[in-house]
Amino acid sequence: MKVTPFGASGTVTGSCHFVETSGFKLLLDCGLYQGQDKEKNTMGFGFEPASVDAIVLSHAHLDHIGRLVAGGFSGPVYATPPTLKLLPLMLEDALKVMQEEAARARGAKALLNLGSYGTRKIYPPSCSV
Repeated sequence: MKVTPFGASGTVTGSCHFVETSGFKLLLDCGLYQGQDKEKNTMGFGFEPASVDAIVLSHAHLDHIGRLVAGGFSGPVYATPPTLKLLPLMLEDALKVMQEEAARARGAKALLNLGSYGTRKIYPPSCSV
């Protein structure tokens, strides 16, 4: 068995551990980086997500589940029933917060670029989970 950490190294967010054994590829958590490390979310995983056979989630905190929808993974996800119940709620809430942050950032940038032309409405992108 080979275990390779691809997250939460040198930080407390972004938990992601790649486990290979007898040709089976398992991921323990697939978390979002938060705070100062959040730019790491746009970097590659260090492995091909579509090649992962299954994911096991330790719990439903965003830094353990937040990158589940990225990268082309389509296999089964294993977790306790309470974690599976919280999963969509946590991801939907995180999406809403990210959309609000993006809208604020676009709004601030738009205001800087408008000069004396006034303000305009900023519409967040439409996304679904």
